[in-house]
Amino acid sequence: MKFISIPKNGSSWRERLPYSFNTESQEKQDVTLEIVNSTTGVLLGTMRLYGVTEAEVDIAPYIRQHLSLAPLDTSRQVDLQVSPSAISVIVRVGGVASEARVFFRMGFDYSAVGVLSGAPQSQTILSGETIRLTIFSQSRVDATVTVTGGKGPTVKCEGLTYGMPMELIVPTRVLSGAERVSVMLRCDGKGVIVYTYNVAPRLSTAQRLVWYNAKGGIESYLFDHAMHLNYTVSREDDHATGAKSVDGRVRYRLCSGCELQAEMDRITQLMLSPVVYREVGGICREVAVESREVEFDSKGLLHTLKLDLSEAWKGGKLW
Repeated sequence: MKFISIPKNGSSWRERLPYSFNTESQEKQDVTLEIVNSTTGVLLGTMRLYGVTEAEVDIAPYIRQHLSLAPLDTSRQVDLQVSPSAISVIVRVGGVASEARVFFRMGFDYSAVGVLSGAPQSQTILSGETIRLTIFSQSRVDATVTVTGGKGPTVKCEGLTYGMPMELIVPTRVLSGAERVSVMLRCDGKGVIVYTYNVAPRLSTAQRLVWYNAKGGIESYLFDHAMHLNYTVSREDDHATGAKSVDGRVRYRLCSGCELQAEMDRITQLMLSPVVYREVGGICREVAVESREVEFDSKGLLHTLKLDLSEAWKGGKLW
């Protein structure tokens, strides 16, 4: 029994993950294939193949159900942990195990260590919002969070990556009185990357969206202005049971500020993200992007972005 081909490290589990093997026998036989989380040893799924000498199987459907696209909810402290969208897997056939492979929500270059998020290294964040960064390192990530003008102490986090992307979350609501937050990152003990966030007072009309870039790195942007467009409600009656169901949605428009072209390029990538969220109090709520078209000016430039979104409406005030 031998594996002929397996996916590359850094492949996306949202796409096919084909494993090919040969039984090294001319006689057809029945074989059992096992998919195992190589970090925890948990069995993720099995397949029974009948009468084969060689075969190719796609394991992606078996591991998707064990992973999540949802960003981490913020806690009461700075946190650094393995991304819930990352997993390390081995496949066993006839007692022979493949090499371990790391899969993620989007495909990325497994040889390139660093920050997968494309956020500017200097930006403004509103009081109470959350700093989010996705980081890839082969063995460990060290993060130091320093607060200026507040009561929060310097916080140091270190995490073993097991070769998987990590998520750093820094909830500014626990950094009392912070005027500036500095995040210093080191990957595998080499190099230093520093992000600086100026903390500004909360704006009543501002809304932050969260999404993923083409490498799977988490991104976010604060839209300066939000306006409601309409509410829609649909009602269904089940005449057999007498049950009634009501589904409500709210539509609204977000408008960005005037940004440099590089930042506009980053923001418009949210329309390619598999999911988009609106962050409220450290919790990300999925929204639907209804306008997936941007218009450039007569010179082919884009200075601002307007998006029409919708999400579930449960009654009461949205914001």
